[in-house]
Amino acid sequence: DPRGTDAFAYLMAIGTLQLEKLSDYSTALGVFERVLSECHDATQRSSAYYQARACYQRMRDDEGTRNILRRMRNEFPDDSDEHRYAESGLSN
Repeated sequence: DPRGTDAFAYLMAIGTLQLEKLSDYSTALGVFERVLSECHDATQRSSAYYQARACYQRMRDDEGTRNILRRMRNEFPDDSDEHRYAESGLSN
């Protein structure tokens, strides 16, 4: 299944390779945004948000960083680690 959990795990691995090993931040960001647009699994989405933020930070894109944190904050419940992480990042 091209949209199954394994497919998204593979996409996350590809994005992480682009981010960490190849320093291709825009390509990595595109992969993580694809996961966010197509995947409904909360764990995968959480990881994609964290990695997308890393991409924006490495590209020195402050507005992109704030936008991804706002999206993360809005998606996750107030008592979740993701919500608190996003709130903390937005308050800096």
